[in-house]
Amino acid sequence: ITTTTTTTNSQFHILREVSPDALPALGRWISKELFPKLLVWGLQSSGVAHLPQGLGAFRSNLLRGLGYAHRYAAMKQKYGPPLVEAWTECTDPRKFVYEDIAIATYLMLLWEDERARSGIPTASSQKQSFVDLGCGNGLLVYILNSEGYRGVGLDLRRRRIWDSLQSTADLREEAITPSAALNLGQYDWLVGNHSDELTPWIPLIAGNSSYNCKYFVLPCCFFDFSGKFKSNNSSKGQYTTYLEYIASVGQSCGFEVETDVMRIPSTKRVCQVGRRRTYPEADEAAMREKRSALIKEREPFQVREKTQQMRNCTRIDADLKAHIVSMITHNLLERGLREPCEAGEWNPGGSLPFAELVALLGKETLQRLKDECGGLKTLVRNHWQIFLALGDTIRLRDWRDVSQLPRKYTPAAFKTKQCWFHANHPDGCPRKAENCIFAHGEADLLVKQAE
Repeated sequence: ITTTTTTTNSQFHILREVSPDALPALGRWISKELFPKLLVWGLQSSGVAHLPQGLGAFRSNLLRGLGYAHRYAAMKQKYGPPLVEAWTECTDPRKFVYEDIAIATYLMLLWEDERARSGIPTASSQKQSFVDLGCGNGLLVYILNSEGYRGVGLDLRRRRIWDSLQSTADLREEAITPSAALNLGQYDWLVGNHSDELTPWIPLIAGNSSYNCKYFVLPCCFFDFSGKFKSNNSSKGQYTTYLEYIASVGQSCGFEVETDVMRIPSTKRVCQVGRRRTYPEADEAAMREKRSALIKEREPFQVREKTQQMRNCTRIDADLKAHIVSMITHNLLERGLREPCEAGEWNPGGSLPFAELVALLGKETLQRLKDECGGLKTLVRNHWQIFLALGDTIRLRDWRDVSQLPRKYTPAAFKTKQCWFHANHPDGCPRKAENCIFAHGEADLLVKQAE
């Protein structure tokens, strides 16, 4: 497939081989993601100051003209490789490391701009202080502390990665029980980076802590003050409705709420900043009463359990998992080549919409999956060696296609697990044993090396 578009005096040629099943998804990606970005880059490089409406959706409003791209590139080079190499969590380091580098870069530029507006030199040692509520892996705190910002990260549960960060980062394992009485006025900024149930509380706590206290939140999971957020607006998506709800909380707490779109590898990339009040300091007592009214007669805040229930398919009966995997692969293979394969030909199967897959499973099986591992999509993601989820469809992972190679693979895991395709696919594995990262039989199996 060859596609050509023109921006100003430049032409972009895209050549890629794709299967017919992937064409709709590829078309949407090209039209909604690739072309708008290419057009923005082309216009900006040509000196166009103001982009047409609808373009530059990922261009920050609050950081315009502050050199985000150049600063992020430097921060990525400085922190990215060592943090990825030192990663000890089970999650993909590239997603979390580079997302937190981007958020740290954003906050640093925002705070430098704040100092400049206040007449404080950018390079001054009088940098803002902060507290990251629900800091998780602690990377954001580590980066900001390393850059000279005084602050702490609080979280209910310690992470393994903290061991390698705490020589620089101030990370504290303690429960946070938000209330109208909680005062964090010793910090200039309250930060909520995917802070879940703490998110709606952060504007309220910032408002009550000090007239000069500010906040930054990056809403993700949907919570109100006492539990799951329930939207009553069916005309809008839940994410949009939740962002409007969090913004309304900030406004009710007396903040001028600014919304921005961040350049991070996440679908939840809209942040909200409260750095200015809408009332004079003399009205603080009245505003405190207004904030207290927000949480009056609500259920008490429930601190989550320190030990979280594992929801990753480990508790599902092995026979049930094998049955579901077998059923999915059988249907996918049937949708592939209809005629017997020629010698050396490999059947990649077809694609199957999740909606059809759900219909193939009984309600009881679906409920068991939801109770134990989060649902059918979680099971599919956990069997990443076999399956590739593309939007609302699923297909067999084709290990011949370099673009389909998963990020989860690490060199230390080479040949430490059996190849599912070698043992179960009618045509075997599409790669020769010496080129497959999984073992083709017991004789090919290695002991996992320490990472």
